[in-house]
Amino acid sequence: MGLPNETKDQMLKTAEKLKELGVNGIKIHLLHVLKGSPLEDLYNKGKIKLLEQDEYVNLCRNSLKGFRPILSSIA
Repeated sequence: MGLPNETKDQMLKTAEKLKELGVNGIKIHLLHVLKGSPLEDLYNKGKIKLLEQDEYVNLCRNSLKGFRPILSSIA
């Protein structure tokens, strides 16, 4: 979540598409800026904005709505 120029609406539409496809599980990651990467340069120049914690949590919560729960046991 939070790729450069990706809107919140696009993030939620991606989750909706995954639900339509019937995927069995998803893994959500927040964009991570690595030191020394081209992305760090864009971040330092103010050309990209990272999601705040509350934005990320709300997007995750809203993205997960409607997915069928998967029950598993831990041995």
